[in-house]
Amino acid sequence: MDDIFYPDMPDWLDKLNLLAKGQLEPIRADWAADPGSIRGILNKPTLAAVAMSGKKADVGLSKVDNTSDTEKPVSIAQANALDLKAPINNPVFKGVVRNPAGGMDFGTAGCGMYSPSVNVLSIVTNGIGSITVSPAGVTFAGTVSGVTKGMVGLGNVDNTSDALKPVSAAQETAIGLKAPVDNPVFTGTVHIPASGMDFGTNGTGIGAPAAGMLAMTTNGVERYRISNTGDVTFTSVPKITASSVATCEIISQGLNGYGVFSAKSAAQLPSIWDSYNANGLCGRLLCDNAATNSTFTFSMRKDGVMADVLGMTRGQIFPSVDGTTALGGASQRWSVVFSSTGAINTSDATLKTPIRPMLENEIAAAIEIADSIGTYKWLESIQAKGADARRHVGLTVQGAIAVMEKNGLDPFEYGFICYDQWEEELGYRAAIPAQPDVVDTDGTVIVPQTDAVEASQVVIKEAGSLYSLRTDQINMFVARGLMARLAKTEERLAALEAM
Repeated sequence: MDDIFYPDMPDWLDKLNLLAKGQLEPIRADWAADPGSIRGILNKPTLAAVAMSGKKADVGLSKVDNTSDTEKPVSIAQANALDLKAPINNPVFKGVVRNPAGGMDFGTAGCGMYSPSVNVLSIVTNGIGSITVSPAGVTFAGTVSGVTKGMVGLGNVDNTSDALKPVSAAQETAIGLKAPVDNPVFTGTVHIPASGMDFGTNGTGIGAPAAGMLAMTTNGVERYRISNTGDVTFTSVPKITASSVATCEIISQGLNGYGVFSAKSAAQLPSIWDSYNANGLCGRLLCDNAATNSTFTFSMRKDGVMADVLGMTRGQIFPSVDGTTALGGASQRWSVVFSSTGAINTSDATLKTPIRPMLENEIAAAIEIADSIGTYKWLESIQAKGADARRHVGLTVQGAIAVMEKNGLDPFEYGFICYDQWEEELGYRAAIPAQPDVVDTDGTVIVPQTDAVEASQVVIKEAGSLYSLRTDQINMFVARGLMARLAKTEERLAALEAM
């Protein structure tokens, strides 16, 4: 220990040096000193003995081996720590292997892997990034080889340009569901755009000018429309021409399957009829062009039998059956009958009973009825014309009835007294939807709009009654009375002249 002390050190170090050489008594054990200080060290009673014996146990190092650093063995703790490390040769890692961002070199210049930026991995060969993987995808530099289409799940894909692609089986099936441009044949419902369908010539086609409407246009002009309710509106003067003389038929189907109207031309016998069902006609107008004197016939069904009612030629209008058809009725009267000559009534003796002379009370009634004849005005004429209403000559049926009953006669036993009554007749008016303006291609209103009309029950004919006279017969009745009155007058004159 001589080399640790120096001659110029303080006096207390000299003392320590002497102590170490055994030339000085040890310091007393009760010498107070702080732990770890020089005093504390010198206070150890065995320090001198340790210094003299040289045993490692005396300084608490009994387990320490006197081995050089180069010969130190691997301790148990170091072996355990080394077991947690991977060997250089054929290392096997567990968990996640993390490499620095600078990358991992494979031992040849410029070949390795590194992370050039966050979430990006680059594989480098010859110092150039060949493959870059990022969240956006994989980017290759240069030509990718060694990859077959089967490796990427495209084993069935052919390397054919788009221009040379063949038609697949599915495409062939899809094409089979399309119509060819040349002579197409469609099935189901064919939907045409609202702008319409053109037939290849200027301004000729079909279109939908408004919701629910269909319009036909020729030569750039709309000819007619079909509304959403089926109404047909012609926007120009219509003309319907049959292309065949054999048969031309127009049929309208009404309620309950009844045909409302039909026009038909067949075998040169053009006709218009109303058919109430498929079994027969309700009414018909027939023009027989084959007849020598062409006749236009009106026919109607009655009691299940179709029969002619009225015929018309250029010379006359006549009932189809003699003596069975009335002209007008009690509640359907003609206002005025114009005739160049009077009516001709049947008066054949073979069709009547023998003529009976009028009785005295009949003659008396006839004379009294003649006395009741006067002038009058129709109330309807006064309402329509006021003071300009014209006067007529005649009598009232009620007045004639009163005269007949006064003379003990039944007025309704005589044909010149008539009384008719009828019940109220109701009909049904179908609903009519509102119709918009019908305009031409220039926007000009051809048919103005109409308001909707609700379905309703309407009165076709009011209930009522009416008294009437057969003027020809009552004139005969009055004439016989006047003749009897004249005969009596002549008798008196003859008696006066004889006096």
